[in-house]
Amino acid sequence: MGILSESINENLVVFDIEAEDKKEVFQILSDKMKVCGIVKDTYLEGVLNREELYPTGLLLGDYNVAIPHTESSHVNKNAIAIAKLSKPVKFKYMADPKMDIEVNLIFMLAINDPKNQVPVLSLLMNILSNQDNVSVLANARNKEDFLKILKEKEVECI
Repeated sequence: MGILSESINENLVVFDIEAEDKKEVFQILSDKMKVCGIVKDTYLEGVLNREELYPTGLLLGDYNVAIPHTESSHVNKNAIAIAKLSKPVKFKYMADPKMDIEVNLIFMLAINDPKNQVPVLSLLMNILSNQDNVSVLANARNKEDFLKILKEKEVECI
C-alpha cells in the first residue's frame, strides 16, 4: 500500500457536501477526524489559520482542488479526509492569493510527522496535476469508486 492509500479510509470520505463556504467543509471533515481520534481539538483552528496565510486552492481546469493542512502538532495520526462537494466553494488560489477560485474537491491532510508532509503533498500533486485524473475522481459515483480510482492513480504515479 502506498502513502496515500494507508492514510485514507472510507469513513473520512464525504460525498455531495452542500456547504456555504470552506470553513463549513473544514468543520465537517475535522469533526470526522476528531471522532476517529486522528486530530486534536486544536486542528480546525490550525487549518483555518494556515489557510489564511498560505492558501491551498489549485486551479486545475474543469474541477479545482484544495489541499488544506496544518502543523503536525495538531495531529495524533496520519489521515486524509476528502470532500466531494455538490456545489463548489470559494478558496484563495495558491499561486495568487488575491484571486478566488471555485473548488470542487478537498483533500484535508492530517500528518503527524513533518517529514511525511512533503512526500504526501508531492504524490497528491503528481496525481492531481493530470486533468484526466481530476475529472475521473470528480465524476466518481460513490466513495468506493473514488478510493479505487485514487489507489490506481497512486500506483501509476509511484
